[in-house]
Amino acid sequence: MGKLHDDRLENFMVLKEEIELSVLDFGETINPNESVHEVLNYAVIAEELGFKRFWLGEHYLNHTLFSNPEPLIPTIALKTKRIAVGVAGILIRQHSTHRVSYSFNLLARMFPDRIDLGLVAPSIKADVLQQLSSNDRRGAQEIFQEFIDLFNGTAKAPGIHINSPPNLWHLTSSIKTYVSCQHHQAVNVSKTLFHHNANFDPEIDVMNRLKDRNENGHIPKINIAIGCFVSYDHKKVSECRKFYKSILSKEVYDMSVIETPNSFLEKIKSISHKYQTNDIVILNLGRSYQDKAECLTAVSDILNLKDAYKFR
Repeated sequence: MGKLHDDRLENFMVLKEEIELSVLDFGETINPNESVHEVLNYAVIAEELGFKRFWLGEHYLNHTLFSNPEPLIPTIALKTKRIAVGVAGILIRQHSTHRVSYSFNLLARMFPDRIDLGLVAPSIKADVLQQLSSNDRRGAQEIFQEFIDLFNGTAKAPGIHINSPPNLWHLTSSIKTYVSCQHHQAVNVSKTLFHHNANFDPEIDVMNRLKDRNENGHIPKINIAIGCFVSYDHKKVSECRKFYKSILSKEVYDMSVIETPNSFLEKIKSISHKYQTNDIVILNLGRSYQDKAECLTAVSDILNLKDAYKFR
């Protein structure tokens, strides 16, 4: 093994101990000329730059290229080779548990070990809720549990194959909420820190108990999700800070990483240390897909993610 290869491996091992990055996207853009094809290209770019996962969130907002991203998942999986792809999260009250189970089990069989499914139970505007409702009046915890039972084979349904289920994630603003659902033996957890109601406490004691836990051979993966924008263009960073400072709560804004490359690394390491996880998902705050791609490129360059991927 040559010295250059040794140096890169050593650098990668240092990085791997500190941080791994994934991408979350809601399809938001202010560029009227951009289409859903930008989302597909963005996923390819994320893989080429060494990111670990590519998640699309179900949201019903203005100025988005998609609302329910589920139809995009197989296309993205086909256009990429190794990056994990998924919906994170799917709004569990708006979908039939059996219908989602059928779809994602099939996807997981088509793309083994690459399909993620995040489950979330947010509050939704009444008009949107009426349009989307599956008429399921059960509580969120009961619906969560049925999803888990369908994917792990506890609940039987014809045509659902559980040999290679998707990787399940509970998206929540508090780790304690995840624990209270009593399903953690089969589900990973992503703590979102870009919502106004997020619990910004690191909850280290709870996280450490989960890391030490091993039920049914499963130790849950734990990551955090934050807002992020990085650019070599100081003007873009300044404009991004100004915009998001005007619409986000102080707590969410302070948690967001809107930086130039020189200050990005220090801040992302600080957050990683505070929450004691090296697995971080970034909600890219770039306001067009061109800006989002530039952000991913800058982050990948700073952390040398492309070389890191070679040794995964």
